[in-house]
Amino acid sequence: MLEHQHCFSTKRMARVLRVSRSGYYHWRHYAQDPSNRMLNRDYRDVKIKQIFDDSKERYGAIRIQRELIDDQEPAAIKTIFDSMSRKGNCWDNAVAESFFHSLKVEAIQYEPIMTRDEMRHAVFEYDEV
Repeated sequence: MLEHQHCFSTKRMARVLRVSRSGYYHWRHYAQDPSNRMLNRDYRDVKIKQIFDDSKERYGAIRIQRELIDDQEPAAIKTIFDSMSRKGNCWDNAVAESFFHSLKVEAIQYEPIMTRDEMRHAVFEYDEV
C-alpha cells in the first residue's frame, strides 16, 4: 500500500486488500519504530522457536519454560503458549505430548509385553473409556 499511495486512496486500497485503515496506520507507525515491548516480544518468540527447534520439535510449552528459566530468561507459561499459538506458529505439541505420556503411564507401562492386537485393544480401551 505504501508503494501505491500516490495512485490510489488508502481507503480504496484497504477495501481491496480487506484490511482496516486503522490497522494499516498502526502497522506503518510501529513498523518504523517498534516499542521496547515489541522488541522484547520478538526476541522472546525467536528464543522460544530456537528452543523448540533444538529439541527436534518435541518440547511443549512447559519444557520450553524450564529451558528459559535455565537461561535466566523466565516467561509465564501463558506467554509461551500464546506465542506458540499465534497465527502461523502451530508448533506446540504439548497436547499430544501430554496425551501420549498419560497413555504410556496409565495404560501401557505396567502391562506385560503385549502382542500388536492386544496393544491396539488397550489403546482403544484407554481412548474410549
